[in-house]
Amino acid sequence: MIEAGLPDLVTADWIGFAAKRGTAAEITSQLNKAINKVLAEPKILASLDKIGGVAVGGTAAEFGEAIRTDIAHWAKIVKDADIKLP
Repeated sequence: MIEAGLPDLVTADWIGFAAKRGTAAEITSQLNKAINKVLAEPKILASLDKIGGVAVGGTAAEFGEAIRTDIAHWAKIVKDADIKLP
């Protein structure tokens, strides 16, 4: 991005799991525990490390907040740059 003339543009990508709104808390809690358990496995951590990935894990609430933060961040960039859909 520096070469493109945007030295201050910092981006990160992520992959996460989401459930349909209204999914029972017991189900999302069980899924969350299982996902966090897998993310802590040495083979998974080693595989992610090979491609520059980092396992974060956490709670459903933390993931939701991360999504909201990302949306707010990019919404401001779109607004400030006056980006319009064609």
